[in-house]
Amino acid sequence: MIQLEKAQKLYKNDSAFKEFVDYVAKLRQNVTETALDHMGRLLQETGLERDQVREVMKKLEGVGAGEYRIGRRGKPTRFLWTVASREFAESLTSGNTTRPSVVPTSGFPHVDPSMPASPTFSHVFQLRADLRVKIELPQDLTPAEAERLATFVKSLPFL
Repeated sequence: MIQLEKAQKLYKNDSAFKEFVDYVAKLRQNVTETALDHMGRLLQETGLERDQVREVMKKLEGVGAGEYRIGRRGKPTRFLWTVASREFAESLTSGNTTRPSVVPTSGFPHVDPSMPASPTFSHVFQLRADLRVKIELPQDLTPAEAERLATFVKSLPFL
């Protein structure tokens, strides 16, 4: 269970925790995993050290935001979010007391926050004579991603 009040205290009193949370709040989307090795941009922008980021990940686990995992067998040291990462960060930066959504722990691709977002194209589909549907898709959409999207649309509940 997320301990939002404890997280808010850390945000106010721990500068490394605040820098990390501010960085996550600026991401374009929620992430399910944050690898320590992929935090280069955060380290450059804030001047934080790797050990400080590692400690922040442990503190995030302590407040119930996810699980800190030490790298083993070729896997990097990482933080696995169990709440919507950006939503959590925004709740702390804004002082909002709304609890962030719980996210599934599998089935979603890893998003590397240090990588720039993929360029997209906007598409308009005339679904009905009186209804256009707009969707933004990556320019390099793969057949597998298109299939995932089609499966998602098919899974939507209809009344």
